[in-house]
Amino acid sequence: YRFDVDFAVGRVVDLGIETSGDMLMLVYASGAGDGATQWSLLRADFRGRPMGKIAVDQSGDAAGLLPNRLLLRSGRIWLFSLGQMRAASYLPDGKLERVLDLAQLAGLPEEDRGNAEVCGLDVGNDGTVVFAVPVQFRVHAIDPGGGVRSFGRSGSAAGNFGVLGDVALDGEGNIFLSDRLRGVVMVFNREFRFLRETDRISNREWLARPGALALDPGGRLYVSQVRSRGVAVFSITPAP
Repeated sequence: YRFDVDFAVGRVVDLGIETSGDMLMLVYASGAGDGATQWSLLRADFRGRPMGKIAVDQSGDAAGLLPNRLLLRSGRIWLFSLGQMRAASYLPDGKLERVLDLAQLAGLPEEDRGNAEVCGLDVGNDGTVVFAVPVQFRVHAIDPGGGVRSFGRSGSAAGNFGVLGDVALDGEGNIFLSDRLRGVVMVFNREFRFLRETDRISNREWLARPGALALDPGGRLYVSQVRSRGVAVFSITPAP
């Protein structure tokens, strides 16, 4: 199915699919350009027919949040602002659970906040939040209990970071990373041990600046590419 969103409704920035098959769309008000500050969550069925808004709590610690990423994980709605380096977790009815200051958790000095942003992130089934900060050459993991762990270093050798693109977690807690500069997809286990990396789709075809990552329940990894190369699909096999 294909559907259009009425201009009067707003500009869809991101969306997620619920277990029921319905969609949640992160929508900014129309007519205000990229500087729009009014946003909402809209539910629609799989044909795009509106089913109403979710009354999202935008007060308290969530005040001023301008999200541009939406993830649905384990019965929670996660909204992220990559530029503001903030994250908020909501219950399905829109009640605010918690807000995370990702810059503070990443150990960024206050004076460096304006020069940094999050490039990729994911939330595991256990609530672990993983995000990458390219200017640090670091990936950070926030455990459900609030502890923060991190890893990474710059370099061109296998397992090192050039310009990180995105992060994805599988059901075992393994961390998949795309690196636009090195042109590879890397895999680390939940203890941050480097497992492997690949720079090619086949013997004759190389990855072209891999970017966004997504994993499906069937054990497949989807990797976006530049230059109209489309999406590369990998079958995930256990590490030796």
